[in-house]
Amino acid sequence: MWETYSAMANTYGGTILLGIEEVKAEKDWRKRYPIAGLTNAEKLRADFWNMLNDTEKVNLNLLIDEDVEIVKIEGKDIIAIQVPQADYHQKPVLNERYELQIVGHTKNWQLWLEELRKLYGFISSH
Repeated sequence: MWETYSAMANTYGGTILLGIEEVKAEKDWRKRYPIAGLTNAEKLRADFWNMLNDTEKVNLNLLIDEDVEIVKIEGKDIIAIQVPQADYHQKPVLNERYELQIVGHTKNWQLWLEELRKLYGFISSH
């Protein structure tokens, strides 16, 4: 999840949904993401906040209380996390392995911190 949080924060933001499954073999998009639900959504929400504020998981918490909510769909609880785009001065948002994640056209890309330093060095010298 922290790779996704980092990728969204470093690009355009986005929404993470906990309690939704993905059935990759399913071609019909209406059936590809069934709602599994969460058995203890309140505890998972509290655990999420604790991890988000742990700098060993991610280097920056961009969220406010309203960004993380428990939503009931089809009688099941899911957690919706609205990740905003980080401000220019807050970037890069790094995950627990100190990787920079960015959202690409077809997948997320990761850069190690050393690669990021080289990239920024190259950009600032040109």
